[in-house]
Amino acid sequence: MKDKDFYLMAFYATKPRNPRMTHIAGYMKNPENIIYDEHVHVSIGLRVKDEIKAGVIINLSKKKVTKNKFNDNRDYDSLFNHYYDNYKDYLTPIVEAVERQRLNMVKELGNEVNVYDKEEKSS
Repeated sequence: MKDKDFYLMAFYATKPRNPRMTHIAGYMKNPENIIYDEHVHVSIGLRVKDEIKAGVIINLSKKKVTKNKFNDNRDYDSLFNHYYDNYKDYLTPIVEAVERQRLNMVKELGNEVNVYDKEEKSS
């Protein structure tokens, strides 16, 4: 069955804080000299390529952290809030789509239960 969950993926590239200083031996080994370029992507389903390259993967449909290579202790809510605060315009329509997906799943489950109840009563 095809994965229809919504995923937020964050990709990171390291850059020198001051590119003119990279000629100094060990400059990039000092964490204070590094900045991160963050690229956020949302998709339905998860590709193997994304699982390998992404620094952070959040399953928005199931509200769980799939991958976090920076800090294993960060929970879903703190990670989601970080990205939502920084990319609110981009993520708001996606969050609404995830909620619609959840409502449809609940309705489908309710219909299955109702059909089962009718079959039980008719027997």
